[in-house]
Amino acid sequence: MIQLIVVYTILLSAIFLASQIFRRPAIATTLVWGMITMEAILQQRIEFLLIYGSFINFAIAGVVAVAAAWTIMSGKYIGVGFPIQFWLYLSLMIFAGLTYFWSISQEDTEFQLLKEIPYVIAFGFLAPMCVYDEKQLDSAIKTLIYFGSLVVAGILVSESGKRGILLGMSQGQEVTGNPLAAASFSAYVAFASLFSMFGKRLFSPGSLLKTAIIIMCAASMVQSGSRGQLIAFCLVSILFFPIMAKAAAKRSVILSIIAAIFLSTIAVWLIDYLGFSKRWDFQVLLEDQRGRWEMLQILLTENYQEGPAAWVFGLGNSISYMYFKGYCHNTIAETFAEEGLIGLVLLLTLLFFSLKHGYQMMKLETLSQRTRVNVATIVAMYAFTIILSFKEGSLLTSSISMFSMAMTIGWLSPRLLKKKEPMMMLLSGSELSKIAQSQPRARR
Repeated sequence: MIQLIVVYTILLSAIFLASQIFRRPAIATTLVWGMITMEAILQQRIEFLLIYGSFINFAIAGVVAVAAAWTIMSGKYIGVGFPIQFWLYLSLMIFAGLTYFWSISQEDTEFQLLKEIPYVIAFGFLAPMCVYDEKQLDSAIKTLIYFGSLVVAGILVSESGKRGILLGMSQGQEVTGNPLAAASFSAYVAFASLFSMFGKRLFSPGSLLKTAIIIMCAASMVQSGSRGQLIAFCLVSILFFPIMAKAAAKRSVILSIIAAIFLSTIAVWLIDYLGFSKRWDFQVLLEDQRGRWEMLQILLTENYQEGPAAWVFGLGNSISYMYFKGYCHNTIAETFAEEGLIGLVLLLTLLFFSLKHGYQMMKLETLSQRTRVNVATIVAMYAFTIILSFKEGSLLTSSISMFSMAMTIGWLSPRLLKKKEPMMMLLSGSELSKIAQSQPRARR
């Protein structure tokens, strides 16, 4: 009964939020970030959505398309150039598509490109355009906290399989939702809740509510068996607090990293010791990592043996599916194997500029505290997805969240960095000289 109430509350809330996108387009961005998780929650209790498996995804993609179009037609981007992240991501996706022509497994390349391109468009290109200023960023974060916590509650009350939300049985095998997507979205909600408490009274009603939300999110990550998400969440959370608080001296950052590693290790040990799941057994963790390393070696060895052309242009997007029936769990290395040096350079350049612009926004003293916290939340989520890219995902799958955060930073940074420059920095030398001459001279 409780599950049914939560499911329909999520559905009705999502419909209501979708109706508000003309006032607050950034709501659509949050809906996109959570759509894969929402899909599994709703499918468990609503048969129509289970039969028509992609209905939720297409509906939310339509909502974000309308929100992005409305944003453009409203003139929000008049006079605003495309950020460098846009051109880098567009170039990377075009090049990934071009690898079809020399792919050693054209069937796998074509299948994955056609399957994932709608998600690339929704996550990477449309959703970030809806977060175009401080007000919309605040709307996205608030929606993430309060609607996101409802989605996390939906995860916790859902029936779970070995991993992920149990949707049913097929030929004696469990059919489950994506546990990695559920754990990652739970981490996004936890980041937004945790950072929004910065500078607030610890025992205020709002802080206590958000503390409860964070506990729910941690429980969701543990329940999913997604070890990397919990470890990355601890690491990024503790690292970003001194940065956000303008205390990013080398000593504080180093101490934060040490504390994050220590607390993450303790958390994993406790979960293993208390026997929450076989997934958290330390030996299982080592075996999984060994298996992923072996897959990566096979893919890189194949690239090396194909010669210089493969080193530069790659073996073809998604050819790992030919060997492993899936990706090899390391986006950076897999990009090199499949898209070569060209793809790797485009990817690393995109990551670099997004981190650079995110850090520049966070250290702006002229931003209000709320905006600084909101920017830090997006950058923390971005750093979180980068860490996860070394243990899951590929260029077209789980990494779409990483690109969504990068593009959000890309669209925000020109406005915030330009708008918040001190007025004296915007004046020319001659104007500064006139101001100086107009000032009364001090008497000797």
